Amino acid sequence: MFWNFTAQIRSSFPNYLWAVFLLACFASQAVNKDTHAANPEPTHKAALSIYPKLDSKKLPFKTFSMSPQRELWLCCSALPNQSSDKPSGAILVYSVEGEFLRSIDLAFVPQAIGFSQDGSSAFVAGSGTIAKLGTDGSVVKSIDAPNVGNKEEALEEMRKAAEEQSKQLRESMQMQVSQVEKQIAKMEEEPEDETETQAKRRNRRLKILKQQLDQFEQMLTQVESTQNVVDDSSLTQLMRSTGVAVSKQDLFVSLPTTKGFGYDVWRMNFDLEEPTIVIQRGSGCCGQYDIQSDGENLVIAENGSFQVAVYDRDGKAVSHFGERATNKPEGFGSCCNPMNVRCCENGDVLTAESSIGHIKRFSSKGEFLGFVGTAPIGGGCKHVAIAHDTVSDRYFMFNQDRSCISVLVPIDKLEGETDDEKLAREAREGLGMKLVGSWEIEDANSKNSPAGLLDADSLYDYYASLMKHVAFHADGTAVRGQTPSKEGSKENAENQGLFGLLTKIAGEESSQESPQGDGSDCSWKAISQTDKELTIAFLEGGIQSFNAKIEFENDKARMTLYLGSEESLSRKPLIFHRTK
Repeated sequence: MFWNFTAQIRSSFPNYLWAVFLLACFASQAVNKDTHAANPEPTHKAALSIYPKLDSKKLPFKTFSMSPQRELWLCCSALPNQSSDKPSGAILVYSVEGEFLRSIDLAFVPQAIGFSQDGSSAFVAGSGTIAKLGTDGSVVKSIDAPNVGNKEEALEEMRKAAEEQSKQLRESMQMQVSQVEKQIAKMEEEPEDETETQAKRRNRRLKILKQQLDQFEQMLTQVESTQNVVDDSSLTQLMRSTGVAVSKQDLFVSLPTTKGFGYDVWRMNFDLEEPTIVIQRGSGCCGQYDIQSDGENLVIAENGSFQVAVYDRDGKAVSHFGERATNKPEGFGSCCNPMNVRCCENGDVLTAESSIGHIKRFSSKGEFLGFVGTAPIGGGCKHVAIAHDTVSDRYFMFNQDRSCISVLVPIDKLEGETDDEKLAREAREGLGMKLVGSWEIEDANSKNSPAGLLDADSLYDYYASLMKHVAFHADGTAVRGQTPSKEGSKENAENQGLFGLLTKIAGEESSQESPQGDGSDCSWKAISQTDKELTIAFLEGGIQSFNAKIEFENDKARMTLYLGSEESLSRKPLIFHRTK
């Protein structure tokens, strides 16, 4: 299967290549420095957080939904290293005010959840199981996910698919190598009337192309040497569920397709019988394909197409709305959005955007009704389930990085700073002031220091090449790159920001206008501090990319970087010394 094959390739690549891929997603988000300019004033602000805990221990959190009884049902997995006689998963039930009500043990890890229109049943899917629960949490019935079916037959289909996809991937990469070789051959031709400036530009472009060719050839070698191993572990991805939707007469479950790419939407009755596919190979980016129901139809977040699509119970397209646009309030941004949707009691549709954290409200016809607010979810493409409680007028969004629910409350009901705003202000005014200035990595000029990203052979080297020199400004802007900026200024920043760096790798001419405009759209913001440690976030185009924990000692700073959650902290910190 593709996921298993991809996992093998990923394990054979150096970590820095995958860091490039992840951060390239952030670069693609920063396509316009006015990302947030189009949005009207928000009506709500993130003020609270709900963390799923059982016996005072935080549980790994997968998703959530709100029941018709105004309860938040949080789908969780068991704690790591828990004994095998303990339940594999659990649902923790909270009030909309964040009060813990009860827990429900499950024999599987729940990954998607939905409720019948009358609130009499909950339907949960995940880990190869679909279950119907009573409101008290009792399991009324459970079945194996229909996409897997006979295990041996499924494995055989996966082997055939893996071989075909391996072939397609090799052919695609061979084509990439051939195209770059042709570009190099053309670039090596010297025009008769070429000026000195044009020659320098051509040689610079030629050097980048040759570096790119070397990388493609390395990746092709890795692909050709990767063996397709399909076994029981290969079923793990197939047993995922990305969404559950419940209409007045049907249950729908989104499951990975067993052939090719994408997700199939299965329809069945409320007794979990008569499963049939109504949508085949739906396209969902970054492992997400959220489905909901307005009571009659399916409402799907087609994130790769930047739209919300409506289908009838048989999978026939009814309507759609949305577009990729950062200069319109109704437009969706980042690399693939909206990531999640939610249908309201009055027929309105809520959309949630990953990386950006925006929540917007549309009518059932797709008319933009308003900008709700922004949840502090951090950068990256991820699941961002949402809900709205009409009684309290609170909005809820899943925060995967912090494994919690961010709660947005009406701004007119808030007084003063929120807790997060207070922490950020204290950090900005405290250790944040120590950060302002110009810094250089300790071994920036040593012979062993990587000359650039393409010379890196570890995640540490990647970060080191990206941030050899960095200047933090008091206004929140930042400049970083291979060489120090002139007097710590923002001049020529277009080639020092992440987008500029990745543009070079992609072979674009550095003289071309980048989507970041003047390139000064790299920034930083303080998040919190302890007595000795400052936590900040780096932003590209106003979108959070990666975070850092910084410890200061005289004129030195020890910076540990991480993507998303703190579990991804780099093992080796970067050591900087102040230059100004």
